[in-house]
Amino acid sequence: MKTQHTNLLNKLNVTELSELTEVTKETIATEIKNHSKVFSCADLWNIQRSAKARVLRRHLA
Repeated sequence: MKTQHTNLLNKLNVTELSELTEVTKETIATEIKNHSKVFSCADLWNIQRSAKARVLRRHLA
């Protein structure tokens, strides 16, 4: 199905484009702590399950 409108967004002027690319606000997340994820039995099960599916797809194709 073809659309009637080829350009859905309005074009930006030079001033708007420079204003959008000029403004940057950066914040530093200080509240994030380095949590190391514990490797659980469910993680191992997911790895083995996905490996079985990959082997089956390789032999069927």
